[in-house]
Amino acid sequence: MYEAHDTFHADIMVATLKPGVVVLDLHVPAMDGCEACQLIKSLETTRGTEMIAMTAYPSAENEQRILEYGAKICLSKPLDMAQLIEQVEVLL
Repeated sequence: MYEAHDTFHADIMVATLKPGVVVLDLHVPAMDGCEACQLIKSLETTRGTEMIAMTAYPSAENEQRILEYGAKICLSKPLDMAQLIEQVEVLL
């Protein structure tokens, strides 16, 4: 497991490591989580990366927006780790 504390570094890590699944917070420094998801999904080398979003600010608008950018699901914080693991396993 790798961790980045801003979307700039996360995008670099995803482009380099090409993981099967990325868990992405919607509210992080430097770039909105939706923009990061859109960038990852727009690149040929990472287009197939599955995205799981999470947010401490759940709303229908936030969920709809991130799903439109390519995430498969948007989970609310605090995370239910069993649900997160289940979703990762489904996507892999």
